[in-house]
Amino acid sequence: MCQRLGIATHLLITGTYVHYPAQAAYGLALATRGEHADDIGQVDEGIRQLQFARRAFCGGAHLEAQIERDLATALFYRFQLSHRSEDLDDAIHYASSALSRAPADDQRRAALGLELGQNLALRASNGDTSRDADAAVQTLRTVAESRGRASIRLTAAMEWAQVASARGPEAALEALDVAPACVYNV
Repeated sequence: MCQRLGIATHLLITGTYVHYPAQAAYGLALATRGEHADDIGQVDEGIRQLQFARRAFCGGAHLEAQIERDLATALFYRFQLSHRSEDLDDAIHYASSALSRAPADDQRRAALGLELGQNLALRASNGDTSRDADAAVQTLRTVAESRGRASIRLTAAMEWAQVASARGPEAALEALDVAPACVYNV
């Protein structure tokens, strides 16, 4: 059975409104408030609400991707409070799933990729694994070279340079060469 109760959410795309499950919005709000208050119990309740909304959801791929991104964000908040690597792993899983579910023409793909790339970079720095660093570089590079918002693309290029700097200055310079194009070739 489809969940029909939801809220109208205004996207960054002017004039576009979508039906987003109220329980998912409530879950993200709880998790955000818990993160700001250093209350892991509130973050956990937000995650529980988001997981329930995700299981009960049936609708467009763009909304499903948004729920999974919000779940990834809430799990990242829990990681920040708990410092458990499993929470970061789960955040990466849902961020990756959100990116794969987002339609190719979805204007939020760049933001989804940036969040995934940042989480992969964090896991690489915590565990010092080259596989995560490679995935972070590839994801951030794709975002920096995409047709997204300039601010997201520039942030991705700078993060890419930071992760790549562990490989040497040439790798970081490649990313920094892309950065000006993020601003001027929108």
